[in-house]
Amino acid sequence: MKAAFKDCATSKGTIRYFQPSKPLPPTLVKELIKARNSKAAR
Repeated sequence: MKAAFKDCATSKGTIRYFQPSKPLPPTLVKELIKARNSKAAR
């Protein structure tokens, strides 16, 4: 998943410099939600 954020500044749990004119790909959003849901279920 790290490769998907190579053009974005990131920190723990944050995607910075996200541009509304260049939205995240839907598949990446689904992966993020899935990862967050699995972490919350622990």
